[in-house]
Amino acid sequence: MCFELIRVLENIRVALKADLETSELIHARASLLKKIRVFFEAEGLVEVDTPLLYPCATPDPYIHHLSLAVRGEQYFLQSSPEFAMKRLLEKTPVPMYQICKAFRNDGEGSRHKTEFTMIEWYVPRWNLEQLLQQCIRLFECLFETTVVSRISYRDAFLASLNMDPFNSSQKELQSCIKESMDVSNLDSLTKEECIHLLFAEEVEKYFDPDAITFVEDFPAEQAALASCEKDECGNQVAKRFEIYFSGLELANAYQEESESEILRQRFEKDNQLRLKSGMPEIPIDNEFLKAMKNFPPCAGIALGFDRLLMCKLKVQSIQQLDIF
Repeated sequence: MCFELIRVLENIRVALKADLETSELIHARASLLKKIRVFFEAEGLVEVDTPLLYPCATPDPYIHHLSLAVRGEQYFLQSSPEFAMKRLLEKTPVPMYQICKAFRNDGEGSRHKTEFTMIEWYVPRWNLEQLLQQCIRLFECLFETTVVSRISYRDAFLASLNMDPFNSSQKELQSCIKESMDVSNLDSLTKEECIHLLFAEEVEKYFDPDAITFVEDFPAEQAALASCEKDECGNQVAKRFEIYFSGLELANAYQEESESEILRQRFEKDNQLRLKSGMPEIPIDNEFLKAMKNFPPCAGIALGFDRLLMCKLKVQSIQQLDIF
């Protein structure tokens, strides 16, 4: 009888502890969302809500989409509200933000979930520097202390691997990969893929986890929807930055490219890469490209809310944020 009572009390203790952890998580999430909304209101941004089900998606060859049939037509669960928000900006060019669910069928792990929460915002007539300074203000609002570090993509490679990603040969990049990684298909990787792999697996390790690190001026091949220009070394670079904090990539920002023909060429190239990798081709969003013809100069950014919450709660896995 005594042992039975102890077992029952232990079960109650475990249940109460689980409830407390869930309660703490719910309140931490709500508190962070509230701070973010208060910040954006003070900055003059309007909260918007765009469709999660959309007839097109980004053809980015690194993203696997979730899709479903609706009345016989294919729709995509959005990996980002970017296309819809930009179409809205073309109609109403006001600073806007959105906090929404996003979906990627890329597998799950300590940093990735199929369903996650995205914060995305755009400020018309702003340049990338203005957006970067706004991000600093946001982090100052959310975290007690913030140390800011800024480094170019090229300098990050030089500091960590002592090599210039723009001027290194494919053979030199492959040799560097061999020294630290076991990659079975190394000979089949392009120079761009080698650079991307080294940055993700090696260069990121060198960022100070206690600093808000802004990595700027990515190779033009990684422009996605960002505009491009030449840097001081004459390299063609994408006007974008990524934010790293506590060992996590948190955000990706662009000086937005608005030339519809340039964007169409990038989409077509991405689809070619998808087909080469055995991935399905994604329909090009012609309505989006039409909107780009009247799109205002703009800077925009996507920030992963779940990873931001990981930093706030100091947890090591995104799965620790699950409440179901």
